[in-house]
Amino acid sequence: MHVWSGVGRDSRLWVPIVAWTMGVVGVLVGVGFALYLITKYRQRRWGKCKSMRRLEGKIVVITGANSGIGKETARDLASRGAIVVLACRNRQAALEAVRDIRTTTGDGDLIVMELDLGDLASVRTFSSNLLEKFNKIDILINNAGVFVPPEERRKTKDGFEIHLGVNHLGHFLLAHLLLPRIQSTPSSRIIIVSSSLYRHGRIDFDNLDADKGWDVKIRPNVLYSNSKLANIFHSQELARRLQGSGTGVFVLCPGFVYTGLMRYVVANFSWIKKLCFTPIILIYMRNANQGAQTTIHCAISEELDGVEWGFLRECKIDTLEKIAEDCETATKLWDVSMSLVGERVAGMATVGERKEAVLEEQRASLEEREAYVDRDERELVEDEGITMEEEEEEEHEAVVEDKEELPEEELSLDEEEPSSADDDDELLVNRSLDEGKSLLPHQHLQGHKSK
Repeated sequence: MHVWSGVGRDSRLWVPIVAWTMGVVGVLVGVGFALYLITKYRQRRWGKCKSMRRLEGKIVVITGANSGIGKETARDLASRGAIVVLACRNRQAALEAVRDIRTTTGDGDLIVMELDLGDLASVRTFSSNLLEKFNKIDILINNAGVFVPPEERRKTKDGFEIHLGVNHLGHFLLAHLLLPRIQSTPSSRIIIVSSSLYRHGRIDFDNLDADKGWDVKIRPNVLYSNSKLANIFHSQELARRLQGSGTGVFVLCPGFVYTGLMRYVVANFSWIKKLCFTPIILIYMRNANQGAQTTIHCAISEELDGVEWGFLRECKIDTLEKIAEDCETATKLWDVSMSLVGERVAGMATVGERKEAVLEEQRASLEEREAYVDRDERELVEDEGITMEEEEEEEHEAVVEDKEELPEEELSLDEEEPSSADDDDELLVNRSLDEGKSLLPHQHLQGHKSK
């Protein structure tokens, strides 16, 4: 109170206070302006799709299109006249996204279909419904993804580690099931959204599910990084198998985007971390629309017509790190993934096909055995100088002669009172005839042989 009363009596004390206040304000304004300039400078370097291509009549399927990059991609492609299928786990969120998109695109052709990439049965159901609805698929965009703290050890419905199961296996099976329809569509494209974090990933076939743990010191969220590296290997092997088919396969890094994935991470930060993270968000992170530009470019750019594969960053084809240039790993991951999702691997039969092959082999073996017995019996009879028919006639004549030599009493007795053994044989024969059964050739031959 004494100080302020002094200030009131001596106005000269206001000068340093005002100067200090103006200095603080000036610094804040200067920092804000500097951040603005840096942000604008960085944004000028970010890629932007410049293609004006229209997509009337094109069928586009986008996973995870209810938010973030997927939603902005759907908004752009719908505005170009495409029929966009929003493949989403949360149907209500997808419907809300459709309503929002239509505020900027009018009555765009937007179709919501349920798809849970963490449930392989859902992937199969979705694919079946989609194939029934459309006779072509021009563009498939595998965009959805999860980013979960590894220590939560979350699993998919099929028991896979959540990042492997959703980010890789779910999309892998989806592309595989839709591939025949995509291949039959001229100039079709398959787009896979990866991340620059693939550089920290590693494909360990002995620990794909991370049951043996993971390295927390060297790589941040290595499980997410592993799934993004798997995306790149998937794209490479897929392009190799589609070579010359006219279908282009593109994998991309969207940049550092502040979407639902990052909001999930930031929500767990303390207030100090959030305060420190704010400048990073302002300078380095893109909004969803900015992050969707490379995806849109991959879907429509004329520059990519006729290109069979490419890794893109900032709407340009870029080079990969050495860790992602391993053809053997790409091929092995393909085969392992096919096995994990329960599909047939090239050169290998499915369980049903293997069972059918065993049955066919058993049938062939039986027929060969019957033919062998039939041949041996006929050769044996022919060596004796008579045919099978002649042998049967001779036996019949011998039986008749024996009966003729018997006394009349015995003959009448035999006809009136057959033995119990004859009675059993007659019953067996009658039963076989009633049931429509017939003896196999080799059974006849075995009967002759016993005689």
